[in-house]
Amino acid sequence: KILLMNSKDIFTNENKLKILKRLYFILFIFYLVLFVFLFLSDGRISDFIKNNIIYSLIPLFIPMIFSLVGLNDYKIESNSEFLKIYSNCILMGMFFETFRKKIIINIKEPFENKISKSHFGLRKSLIIRQKVNNKLVNNKINISLLSNEELELLQQKLINSGKQHRT
Repeated sequence: KILLMNSKDIFTNENKLKILKRLYFILFIFYLVLFVFLFLSDGRISDFIKNNIIYSLIPLFIPMIFSLVGLNDYKIESNSEFLKIYSNCILMGMFFETFRKKIIINIKEPFENKISKSHFGLRKSLIIRQKVNNKLVNNKINISLLSNEELELLQQKLINSGKQHRT
């Protein structure tokens, strides 16, 4: 069973990802056109771009700011034994395995969950602590893009999973 949200809500993770992917595509097209004019024109346009190149670099700060927050795509699966949370960084996850995370929570064993905030409250992380093979395991996953509704749904899922163990 996979948790899904209402696609009409603009603040859902899925809709935020669509908007951000479009923004990255627009930035790509912008720089592509800019470099075509820079290298294929010999007149005033090329000189103007060369003289004002610093202003054309300003849009690059948008992805940098979003990267600080952590743009992640989420998927949550559950069954009677495990709760699995997958997180994949949109940009860096394509290139590096370390930016793809997966937390598997054995709901038959006790676990603790906590949400911590950093980067002036922009980055939210879910921290799960559970004993596995007599070792305390800490897992941390970025949940910054989850809307309040999705965050509450995740917390309810974690609470319900914890209650299943106790009963």
